[in-house]
Amino acid sequence: MKKFKLFYNNMHLKNLSFFISFIKANIFNTCFGISLLFFLTLTNLSTWEIILILNICGIIFNYFSYSVAFKMSYKKYILRFIGAYIFLFIFQSSIFSIFFQIYGDKTTSAFLCLPFIFFSNYFVLARFVFNNRQ
Repeated sequence: MKKFKLFYNNMHLKNLSFFISFIKANIFNTCFGISLLFFLTLTNLSTWEIILILNICGIIFNYFSYSVAFKMSYKKYILRFIGAYIFLFIFQSSIFSIFFQIYGDKTTSAFLCLPFIFFSNYFVLARFVFNNRQ
């Protein structure tokens, strides 16, 4: 029983450390992503071009920031990363276009898209990229 408690406590601390690193990386990534999104809405780019640039930057930025934050190489995840972002591009550009058609303003549309972008990124990356069961 002692071995189990020691194992559980070590795993708990390891998971807590991983969780804190994950939160730090996500705060940094979120600030970068929101800044880039709102900067791009001030340009003459179309909604799909904005999301495309955002996702390309997201692939590069997130790949390296997660590698640094977790001191791991994610080379084996790069194809999953790219595949996930292709799906995210299609989904997010569709949502952005719908909001843009309704409101006619890219900045308002981008603001309304943020929850969809956050949650879709989290669920797709957590399920298809960083899921070790695959």
